Amino acid sequence: MLYLLDIIKTINQLFRLTKKDSISKNGLDLYTFVYYDHFLKLFYQGANEFNRWTLNPAEFTKVCGHWLFPKTIFNYMQMVPTTNFTDDSFNLRAHISDKHLDEEENFAKFLEVSSSSGSKLKSRTKRYNNTSNYNQAIVDNRIFNLLDSNNNHVLTFYDFANFVQTFDLYAKTDVRDADRCIVSDIQTAFVEYSDLPTYSSEFRARSQRFSLIEPDLYIDPFYVLAITRMDDYVHHFLRRGDPTTIKEIELHLVLDRINLKNFPAAFLDKCARGKDSNGIPKYDWECSITAAINKALKHFEYSRDLVDIKSHGFNLTYSAYDYAGSK
Repeated sequence: MLYLLDIIKTINQLFRLTKKDSISKNGLDLYTFVYYDHFLKLFYQGANEFNRWTLNPAEFTKVCGHWLFPKTIFNYMQMVPTTNFTDDSFNLRAHISDKHLDEEENFAKFLEVSSSSGSKLKSRTKRYNNTSNYNQAIVDNRIFNLLDSNNNHVLTFYDFANFVQTFDLYAKTDVRDADRCIVSDIQTAFVEYSDLPTYSSEFRARSQRFSLIEPDLYIDPFYVLAITRMDDYVHHFLRRGDPTTIKEIELHLVLDRINLKNFPAAFLDKCARGKDSNGIPKYDWECSITAAINKALKHFEYSRDLVDIKSHGFNLTYSAYDYAGSK
């Protein structure tokens, strides 16, 4: 009986992944069926024989390493940030240099450094995690924790397939094969997606939140997933009386799920929504999460710039990168 119930739940999850809206007839075309059936087979075969309908962390790693798991998705998993943030991380800023040379001095300085910088090798670091080594254990753990919205240490087929949807569409959006995409391109591709395989209208509606992130920032697939999954990992903390806010401790638990547990509250003043009856601060969760992700993406971009400056031996004239106090 339980086995039959698990099958019914999984079928319902499949239709949730592809449901257009509440009034349309929601069938499956052949292409879409084959697409999700492939990942369902990987999911089923990767699970243990005692529970075929969920994946634990070790089983998730096993499935993602399977030879039938798409290499395109696996390649973009290597772009997942492995940074461990500190309070100072979010104070990294880029601004115009306070001291710069006039044009003649600029050219003279260029002559001094051009010969030495020409011999520098290009950096082989990843665009987002700023390391040349892909740490599968760290990446798999971060993706799993993000997907495990019920905090029960297992993933359903919906969780797993939602991850596949997001990373697969991210790969398709990266038409330049540059291993990176800007937020506005992701928003357009995700919100306006109408191709095969079919994605649900819920997925496209959730993707509207990309409009809350600065459009010209580069965004990695992990934080794309963090935005499309936001409703799933926040819903445990919502209250019927005010479903738009959560307490400070709850906000930190949510941010911890997306590797931002050390995010300074000083950057969330605009998201504060007063206090509860005990004087505990409350925050608009959508505003807070998107503000934190926005700040994290800036950190990745600036820190990558610093890597490029160092690895290429650049001597920038007008741009400066340093750490400033919280503002």
